Amino acid sequence: MNIVSFYAPRPDHPFFQDYTPFLEILGESCRKYGHKHIIITDAQLETDAGKSFVTDLPKPLMKAAIAGQLAYLKSDHAKED
Repeated sequence: MNIVSFYAPRPDHPFFQDYTPFLEILGESCRKYGHKHIIITDAQLETDAGKSFVTDLPKPLMKAAIAGQLAYLKSDHAKED
């Protein structure tokens, strides 16, 4: 089963790295139960939390979340699960 999360780091935001521990927790939970964790992002992440699904995203986070989900759902990855 694919478990998909979203992370669009914006270095200009003062707390942009605060979300990375949550990605690690989700990644560990997925490993424990045999699921694949896919992270929708517009950055190449250096983490063992999951596999990055890198796509172009707009800068505003709300628009980025919607665009990222749509890109994932149209991809072959979404057909696996």
